[in-house]
Amino acid sequence: MKVNLHGHLTLGKEVMDFLSYFLDSNPASGRRDMSSQENDVIVKMVKSKQLCRDLQFCTGLLSQLIDDYIIIQIISIKSIFKESSYEFFSKTEFYDKINKILRDLRKILKIVNGKINDEKESYYWISIIKKISAKFQKLVIYNIADNPNSFDLEKKDERKILIQKSIIAIVSIESNYEMKLCAQYSICIKSFECTRALHAILKKLTNIPEDKVRSFIRYFYEALFASTFYSRLSDITAREFQIILNDMAYSKNVPTTSLLQSVLKTIELRLEQIGNYNDTQMEYDVQLIHVILSDLDHFYSTHTSQPFRDFIKNFIDWTMYGRLGKYLRKIMYELGSEVSSQSEEMSLKIMNEVKVFLELTIDPEK
Repeated sequence: MKVNLHGHLTLGKEVMDFLSYFLDSNPASGRRDMSSQENDVIVKMVKSKQLCRDLQFCTGLLSQLIDDYIIIQIISIKSIFKESSYEFFSKTEFYDKINKILRDLRKILKIVNGKINDEKESYYWISIIKKISAKFQKLVIYNIADNPNSFDLEKKDERKILIQKSIIAIVSIESNYEMKLCAQYSICIKSFECTRALHAILKKLTNIPEDKVRSFIRYFYEALFASTFYSRLSDITAREFQIILNDMAYSKNVPTTSLLQSVLKTIELRLEQIGNYNDTQMEYDVQLIHVILSDLDHFYSTHTSQPFRDFIKNFIDWTMYGRLGKYLRKIMYELGSEVSSQSEEMSLKIMNEVKVFLELTIDPEK
């Protein structure tokens, strides 16, 4: 059984150099050693759109932050596709697609400008960061899907690896800019409902008898396979996930509690970062857990009451007596409904992230 919470994937030297350089600097600052004529074209293209023009909520440095965030996303995707050796876009096609994204983002910013207030400032800014990320994830996924003949049939994994690299780069930049917003402008995520609920569940699970933990995995196993999420996984990933959950539920040779403790440590790291963001280096799979939870926390931040209170109560009751199946199926259904209620791009975003996370951690080693 493979459960690797440090799934390895190499983004490529050029992409890594780019990310490490630009995430710590201003891409439009004039520093030339990572620049190129083509990158300059992208910088000029984005800045010429004046995305924050006449919008009160994103003036000055915040306007620059949005421009920089978009520029870095564009250049990182272009770098990854360039390293892949496949030509998916002509330059004209690429810039046409980017121009369309920029027009869409201008519309989003104008809508936010009409809605934002002091109480909702954090929600709308985080929403902007995530919607920009979602736009570029969609660009990657749809473009690769539209060009199946670009891949060598004898190298079936190349398509998957290109998607993985792109999603990881996009969410790394997204997370970095969420941290910038919080650290530099005190615009921080305020709701952590999903993260705290998952932490409470894992904390309890890792402190009860192993046979009870396996019983929970069996309930989860049944609830997951009845969900719409499971049907969206690739056959390979779905099969591996099924094998792993089956082993965790039934095999005494699998350290189920230890595996859950590894996930718990990742959740605790996220909670430790609340209001105290830093540049902690994380493996790609851990970054994906963070951004998936960030998405879910953001989705649930519009709920006025504690959305997981009843489930956690039933879960705690179950650790002492009773059954859990119907409550777990209910909360899984509600989670699925919450994701489905988001825009198509935001639903696609979190599905991409979950799929890449599972591929990195449970797909068979080649």
